[in-house]
Amino acid sequence: MINVKDTGTRIRALRRDLTPSGGPVGLVVTDDEAAADVLSTIMRLLNFQVMRVRKGSEALHAITLGPITLVAFDAGLKDMDGIHFLEVAKKLPNFASARLIASSAVHSEASAVAQKLLKLGVDHFFERPFPVSKLRHKLREMFPTASVTKKKRLSVRDAEALALPGAVILGGQKRPVRLVAGNPERIVIKGQTLPLGNLVRVQLKHKQDVFGELTSLDLVAVGRVLSSTVVGGAPMVEIEVQLSRPPLEWDRMTEALPDL
Repeated sequence: MINVKDTGTRIRALRRDLTPSGGPVGLVVTDDEAAADVLSTIMRLLNFQVMRVRKGSEALHAITLGPITLVAFDAGLKDMDGIHFLEVAKKLPNFASARLIASSAVHSEASAVAQKLLKLGVDHFFERPFPVSKLRHKLREMFPTASVTKKKRLSVRDAEALALPGAVILGGQKRPVRLVAGNPERIVIKGQTLPLGNLVRVQLKHKQDVFGELTSLDLVAVGRVLSSTVVGGAPMVEIEVQLSRPPLEWDRMTEALPDL
């Protein structure tokens, strides 16, 4: 049985953690932890304060407590479907000006569910797992004044939410890694201990939005190992990028990662 009193207390505590001058408020509504991590991280990179809940009923309670700028919700919530959630939320006074993103690991962008949600006022519908660069690009379009103006300090979990799988080539050996942060000049990878000063080749296969279409790109960089450490029991290496190709796509790919 759901304890309404405990739920209300928890949601009010989440709301109290927000600060009036701390940026717009984004509400993430899903029980998919990986999806919530990606959404929360991108919102924070765009200067949002983020509230995370797992159920539609919790989200509705959060909305009644104050204005919400952006709601990102699952089309198939644990206690109600996204269409029902949206129909109820639209009756709440704090919801009228909220921008909306819906997503699903089951329904496609062409599905009847997606089309119904778009007709109900959803700005964008995304299939999961998220195309990170496309998601961030659409959010920047929706909130052009919320772009990052300073470095954001993210938790390791937040950074890893946007991590890209790849490999490094050292001495002819291919080793799996994850790219967790970066900019066009430097990157941080997780998963391997590499010798300081060595040149390594980093290979990535990355899906990103190119002229409105999701395209898979093979990206390569050559760089020198600047530092090597262990964080939370996992090796982390910082690499100075000396050559990347294709350079434009490499730059665009690193825009979807936490900065250094």
